[in-house]
Amino acid sequence: MNIKDYMNGQNSGIEYACRIVKEKGIEGLAEECKSRKKTNIPISIERKKCDEAIERIKLNTIDTIRILSLAVLRDEFGFGKDRLKRFVERFEIKTECICEEYVKWEDIIENIKEETGLEEFIRKNEVR
Repeated sequence: MNIKDYMNGQNSGIEYACRIVKEKGIEGLAEECKSRKKTNIPISIERKKCDEAIERIKLNTIDTIRILSLAVLRDEFGFGKDRLKRFVERFEIKTECICEEYVKWEDIIENIKEETGLEEFIRKNEVR
């Protein structure tokens, strides 16, 4: 990277930070910094576009997990249409509880452990 590109990046970052402070205050900037650090999303991508992409990814992930679960329940455990429909209804309720933050993943994991002895975990998307 040459110095001109580096300086343009620096200037764009400062301008972006100023816009956030004007719109959301210093707390908004602090939240943006925290989010960017956690996700490693480049500053050149607007937060609104990131949020839209994240929402699409969440919905896609939910759909694929639901479909894969249906396939396993059908193929391995012989679930028919009625039981699969009941599963989908319950899955959607649980999904909504997570999405609306009525319950946390830690709570669900702990409940599974207490009731079954199974120790589950969610792999973290951390930079090593």
